[in-house]
Amino acid sequence: MAAERKIDTLDLTLPMTSDNDAADDDAHIGSVFGGQYRIDERLGAGGMGTVYRATQLSVGRSVAVKLIAGGVEKHPEHVQRFRREAEALAKLRHPNTVHLLDFGLTDEGRLYMVMELLSGHDLEHRLVEGPLELPQALSVMRQVAQSVSEAHALGIVHRDLKPSNIYLSQVEGGDTFVKVMDFGVAGFRHDEAHSALTVKGAVLGTAAYMSPEQAQGYQVDARADLYSLGVILFEMLAGRTPFQANSAISMLIAHVSEAPPRLAAIAPDLEDLEKVQALLDKLLAKAPEERPGSVTEVIALLDTLMFEIGASAGGPASIAPNAPKRRRRARTSRWLVGSVTLLALLTAGWFVWQPSAESLQLAAFTPQLSAAQQYAQQSWVRVERGFGKWFEPSVKSVTVASMPSGATVKLDDAELGATPYQLQVKGATTIQLDLAGHEPQDVTVDPRGEPNIVIKLVPLPPLRGAQ
Repeated sequence: MAAERKIDTLDLTLPMTSDNDAADDDAHIGSVFGGQYRIDERLGAGGMGTVYRATQLSVGRSVAVKLIAGGVEKHPEHVQRFRREAEALAKLRHPNTVHLLDFGLTDEGRLYMVMELLSGHDLEHRLVEGPLELPQALSVMRQVAQSVSEAHALGIVHRDLKPSNIYLSQVEGGDTFVKVMDFGVAGFRHDEAHSALTVKGAVLGTAAYMSPEQAQGYQVDARADLYSLGVILFEMLAGRTPFQANSAISMLIAHVSEAPPRLAAIAPDLEDLEKVQALLDKLLAKAPEERPGSVTEVIALLDTLMFEIGASAGGPASIAPNAPKRRRRARTSRWLVGSVTLLALLTAGWFVWQPSAESLQLAAFTPQLSAAQQYAQQSWVRVERGFGKWFEPSVKSVTVASMPSGATVKLDDAELGATPYQLQVKGATTIQLDLAGHEPQDVTVDPRGEPNIVIKLVPLPPLRGAQ
């Protein structure tokens, strides 16, 4: 028997599906979609559709196939939302966003999408075990923010960020790589076709994670996602959402009219409470204009906080349940030992490193690599120099987006990929952006600067005599 759903996770975006719909979806096991995706196992189901483990027969690859729910396909607005999710994922290439592989129709005319198959579990499942430690929570939050940053740069607002849409994917070594999923109620900027799905007065999203403006049915922008990030961060640290209510309507009213509780009242033993509370105050502000101006600013605030508490910035992290608290004394000891070792190496003159175009090009990666490979390229690279084997400085991730997107990213005339593109850089360097019909532009990428760069390309003037 399924467990009763908590009121704070009630989804207001979709119609309820019947048991007959679920039985109908089970009947697809063993069938082949699109001539190449054999359905092997039912993994789970929600209001929008059923997710299966499948095999791509042409290459023998395991994938996830999401089939629109039988009840939902009778509602044109929800069919459009299913398409919207596929369209959003097709635009997104960030490693922290689940990747869309294909989209099509079954022989019966039902929509399906094919995505990468992830191993692990969602954040909601992890939170059943209890709160996360502060470094773990900040690592998860930063990875989610990186995914959202690319979406916002492309004019996409998620509008339904919540733990069940944040997947903790396991990679080699037991670490965890975050994947953001489910863009089914995403909003698209400057798109009349999609804007028609979001009418004033319609409440879309999940009650416990909605911004006040979203709870009131107002038009929302990227700052609504920042509020949701604040709710998720609060829950990761406190083990519960800021507001508790016995109905979805009461929950929405609380978002609009009640002040969120202080973290100290719920998790008094948490370290660095004042610094964390300052971040939560910004994210959970009732008025959108009182929140950070962008998710890029949130990433900067997270980086500052992680630096101050000695946490690792970004990348995979171990998300073990009920792990023992890390005390400041242990962090200080490790920092002291590392500093003394580094000082000894520098004094002896054994540590020599100079960045080059070749090393930068090796550090750059494309979204086609696995999460483990991407993380490995962010780690320190072991090289042989002089008297033995030493480590080069770690690289830093910088995402370069362009308006319009799709510009070719070049380094020393070598094509690396298309925007939005994520580089791993070791020092300030210059890349080129080239897009047909626009002036080529040089961009200096500095790991000490902003982690997300958006470049507006200048259109070329029309040819003389052109009509």
